[in-house]
Amino acid sequence: MMFTDTLNANTLSRRQNEHSQVFGTSCGWARAHGLKTNSKAHKALSILAKRDGVPDTMVVDRSKEQTLGEFRKKHRQMNVCVQQMEPHSQWASAAEGQTRELKQGSAQKMTSTNTPKRFWDDCLETEGCAWSHTTLDICQLNGKVSETVVKGCTADISPCAEHGWCQWAFWTDPIAQFLNCKMRLG
Repeated sequence: MMFTDTLNANTLSRRQNEHSQVFGTSCGWARAHGLKTNSKAHKALSILAKRDGVPDTMVVDRSKEQTLGEFRKKHRQMNVCVQQMEPHSQWASAAEGQTRELKQGSAQKMTSTNTPKRFWDDCLETEGCAWSHTTLDICQLNGKVSETVVKGCTADISPCAEHGWCQWAFWTDPIAQFLNCKMRLG
């Protein structure tokens, strides 16, 4: 069972996003995908299905972008059972819990590295991936990370562990002139 919620940001990102669609499970797995408008939530659902697979059940709130239009149509095409949560139910806190954790984690990373606000959606997506590859004290995980439980195969932590958020790195410039250094700082 997967939960989804729409996050509204007060800052336009470098990719021109003002919102993010957050997906999460009760075992701590989370993903976030930036949206230009709330009505584009269906595009985040397509990205989720392509990158991470199609969930059996999706629990949504009663917002129009999640109950009508393209979002609902894509659920039908993917054969996903959709459940609408009641306001102020225990499901609401479960759906919003992942959003809260991702917001806190990404805000902490951006503040500690003095990252400009316009990178909020990049940081939120990175935080979702890192959170899913982190060991959590949740009984149903049985000592595994949530990425392993959700996808059914051992998770590769190297994309999350090799570099921190907003860290300097060297990269190779393939079109550098012969006598110039091909190593660049980025």
